[in-house]
Amino acid sequence: MFPFANIETMSAGAILATTQAMLKVAGVEGVQAAELELIHNFYQSSGDASLPAFETLQEKAPLNRHIDRNALASPVEQEMLVALCVMTGYADGELSADEVVAIRSIATDLEMASEQVDKIIAQVKDYMLSQLSHLPDAASVARVAKELG
Repeated sequence: MFPFANIETMSAGAILATTQAMLKVAGVEGVQAAELELIHNFYQSSGDASLPAFETLQEKAPLNRHIDRNALASPVEQEMLVALCVMTGYADGELSADEVVAIRSIATDLEMASEQVDKIIAQVKDYMLSQLSHLPDAASVARVAKELG
């Protein structure tokens, strides 16, 4: 199970802020298909009919956009936002240094401590590695772990 909040508990404002933050991270090096799919699936899985069409969010996603801290009701929603940004960075296979800079910028908007960001990055990496238990041997897991950084 993903070690952060469930999307079902997030408000519409939090879903919008999270989607915008994920688009910001994805846009750092040009949005990749895997990143866009992850973001789109997150947004659509909210099931909130009051949200604007996903395509309109893509059009309004400048890289210098600040994330509205007040759109998130709790520290749990803030952690979920940052964790999903980290997953967005990893979606194309590598969390780059520039993506980490963007994630830290988002965390600054949320007034989140750098140590908390480091902890979330580690938790997401651990979660992703735990999903690899189906790989045939330990060497395969080690190889993927090395690629994740």
